[in-house]
Amino acid sequence: MLLPLSIRELIKRLLELKFSKELKKKFHSLPDYAHTPGSIYAKLKADKKTLHAMRFYDEKGYPIIEIAYHNEPSINGGKGGNILHIHRYDGLNRKSAELMSLHPEIKLKYKKYLEEFGLYE
Repeated sequence: MLLPLSIRELIKRLLELKFSKELKKKFHSLPDYAHTPGSIYAKLKADKKTLHAMRFYDEKGYPIIEIAYHNEPSINGGKGGNILHIHRYDGLNRKSAELMSLHPEIKLKYKKYLEEFGLYE
C-alpha cells in the first residue's frame, strides 16, 4: 500500500520519472519488474508529451498500479479513442482495466502525476 507522499518525495519521484521512450532500445513497453524499487516508469505517445501509460512499483520492485490513457477494448470495445483508466497488480499479474472515474480516491492519490500530463480534471 502506498502512503501519501510529501511534496519533497513527490518532486524527487517526478525528477526520477523514467520514460521508456528514452529506453526504446531496451523496452517496447513498460518493464514488468523494476530493478530500482519504488520506481515510476512512463511511456509516452509519439508526440513525446501525451501519456500512454505510467506504472508505479513498490519497494520490492513489483508493479502496484498502472495509470493509462489510451484505447482500452475491455472498457470501450476498442472504439472511442483514449480513455483514462487503471490496471491494478497482484505481484506480476495485471488485473482487468477499470475506469479511473470509478475510483476518485485513486485519482486524488495520483493527482500530481496526472496534472503533469494534463489529465486531472
